Amino acid sequence: MWRTRRHWSPAAIAWFRDLLSSEERAKADAFHFEADRHRAIVGRGLLRHLLGTCLNRPPHALQIFAGLNGKPELVPALDAAPVAFNISHSGDWILVALAQQRAVGVDVEQMRSGMAVLEIAQQFFSEAERTGLAALPAAAREESFFICWTRKEAYIKARGDGLSLPLDSFDVSFRATDAARLLATRPDPGEASRWTVRDLPLGTGYHAAVAAAGSGWQLRQWHVDEHDLFEVCVMPTQSADSKRTRSASSSELARKPR
Repeated sequence: MWRTRRHWSPAAIAWFRDLLSSEERAKADAFHFEADRHRAIVGRGLLRHLLGTCLNRPPHALQIFAGLNGKPELVPALDAAPVAFNISHSGDWILVALAQQRAVGVDVEQMRSGMAVLEIAQQFFSEAERTGLAALPAAAREESFFICWTRKEAYIKARGDGLSLPLDSFDVSFRATDAARLLATRPDPGEASRWTVRDLPLGTGYHAAVAAAGSGWQLRQWHVDEHDLFEVCVMPTQSADSKRTRSASSSELARKPR
């Protein structure tokens, strides 16, 4: 998991933009506000940089398309590799998740005060989640809503179902004291045991979660900034020599935006 903020220098944003496809640039340019444009450019550019380094491919040459239900994927015939990815951004934060041989999804949300959380939950959450949320003290309800939302979105994005999987067809834990868990899935109750959900700490004002297929996987996290894009981008099965080589290659790439 790599995380970064949207605030990058104009030179770095231009470098990221050069990595994008014409379609990605058009989508980013369509945003009215500069903050939204920069968030889209940095997020997609960082994703390409990471994938290119991991796959030893030029980032701009990677062909990313919207797969089933719109989840971004690499074209298998061109970039066949056991690497799955997902991206999310909200407010100042951008998160990029890469996983080896397993589906992955990530979601980050900036908390907003004054939202009608019970009404929104009534429309989207499961019966168990709606009941539990309504029973909480008002002071805890808003935070629990965002915890619930990010855990549910991470799971849906990992599955790649988009809007085809109703948010009320599964239950997640959502209280601040609860460990992140997929509690129940319908109509197949066995589905809940096939996925693992974890929270991602981002500090005050944000909640984030990641979901991935299976259990027992290791979560590694890096913070990315302009002075050092990242320290290492390797899959766990690589040798020590391979790790040193890839780390050096990544450092060379990291110097380009300066």
